[in-house]
Amino acid sequence: MGSAMTQTPASPPLYVAGYDLEAEPEVSLPAVRALAEVHRRHDAPATFFVVTRLLEAAGDEYRQVLDGDLFDIQSHTHTHLNVKTSAPEEVRREVELSRRLIADVFGREAIGLTTPGAFTDGLLGCKELLGVLWESGIRFVRSDGRGPDGTVPAPFTQPYWYGQNGQWSMLELPLQYWHDNILKGYTPGRVVWPPLLPWGVPAAPPETPEEEFAIWRQGADFVLQSGLRVYQPAMHPWSIHRLSSDARQIDLLLGYVREQGMEIVSCREVYERAHDGRESFPNEKAPAPPATRWARPRISLLSDGNHDARAPLHPIVGHAELLALGAHGPLNEKQQAAADEIMRCAERLTYVLEELVFAEKLSARRITAEPEVISVEAVGREVCAQAETLSEGRAEVEVVVEPGAEAVLADERRLLEITEALVRNAIAYHPGDPRMRFVARREGERLVMEFSDDGLGIPSGLGTSAFRPFVRKGESRPPMPLGLGLGLTIASALARLLGGELRLVRSDASGTTFALDLIAAEPPTEP
Repeated sequence: MGSAMTQTPASPPLYVAGYDLEAEPEVSLPAVRALAEVHRRHDAPATFFVVTRLLEAAGDEYRQVLDGDLFDIQSHTHTHLNVKTSAPEEVRREVELSRRLIADVFGREAIGLTTPGAFTDGLLGCKELLGVLWESGIRFVRSDGRGPDGTVPAPFTQPYWYGQNGQWSMLELPLQYWHDNILKGYTPGRVVWPPLLPWGVPAAPPETPEEEFAIWRQGADFVLQSGLRVYQPAMHPWSIHRLSSDARQIDLLLGYVREQGMEIVSCREVYERAHDGRESFPNEKAPAPPATRWARPRISLLSDGNHDARAPLHPIVGHAELLALGAHGPLNEKQQAAADEIMRCAERLTYVLEELVFAEKLSARRITAEPEVISVEAVGREVCAQAETLSEGRAEVEVVVEPGAEAVLADERRLLEITEALVRNAIAYHPGDPRMRFVARREGERLVMEFSDDGLGIPSGLGTSAFRPFVRKGESRPPMPLGLGLGLTIASALARLLGGELRLVRSDASGTTFALDLIAAEPPTEP
């Protein structure tokens, strides 16, 4: 199938979304519903590996939730069988029964198997077992998901074919990093392997979805910065739901990996690409790359030294203002231009420092939010005020609040930081006097605020990359100071902090439209 693993520069790394569906229906059905809703909102595919005895109990309910092209259904055996310690014929019966039930309930052919528990080195050395799986119709497995001696976290092993065991067409899709149930202490696990991870093991299990997301994000950052092809942690719907009933940690993770340029795919999609030659993986397991290759960014040094970094700016700005105002005597034309340039550069440096420090605080989860019911009309008035101030009176804003969209659940300060980023973006990249439109509408339990401008639009090919750090649309126009390209990155992260999402809806020569999706609220009752 493949020899050396290759990747073209234009091909984004893959976030492989796979979930082990194994808990009883009364536990797993609500969890799967919440998880499926998050994936539909992100239009992100996923694979569900099902313990198929659950389909005998509630097949219709699972089908109603997971039917459709977005979700791939594969096998987790029929009874959660340990395939490595079971007799070959027992494994054959389990797998064939599991595949038959998936075909009966979902009308699909299951060709993938996740082995309960996962093992160190997967099924390497298990030639007879691999042969049984192949004869039973299995073409890819997720069985390699532990560190030495069955410990966690698992190394960042990349996919490989079982060529060294004679199964040249059987693909292993290794699980990496943590098993979410072990990470949170819900299931016992041996965490005794000194992890080859520069950030170590968490001091305590995560207690909020934001804390759990921060751990998964570390794995994504490592994959991205190490140039790896695939990131696939081990996830269980019941474990996700136990910490967050609306799968908030997965919502944050999907938004983050997509912002960082990763492509979200199902397990079957990875296999099909490899089988067709669109992906190339080695014919034997390769050592996981050393985590020491990853140099963690140290933006926190800037945050910690922010006061000292900004201290010299105050006298620079003060003296430049005195010069520009003629306090030290009249200036000629060149002197006046020099004083104005000093002011402009000082303003840009101040803005750049503010961007960096705020982005670092968001990354370190030092920015918090306190949701409350907020008037959307009041938000619209603030947007007008922001546009008036930032454009020095050049911008106009039309505000439309549709019936039912009068209130939103959010932190007012964080929400206005998001709108300021959008207003600033609209003004900075407009050749003349900006015209903007703020429209709020209710969509079920969500409230969508659309923000449109009539500027130059985002350059062709940039698209959603505009949310990635240090990406700019071009040179900004006065009076906006040129930033580092963190404005939309920060706005998107703040949207996730508020339980929502910031999306790019449209961008062409007539302008750009962003949609901010948040939790709707009912207006407070008048006393």
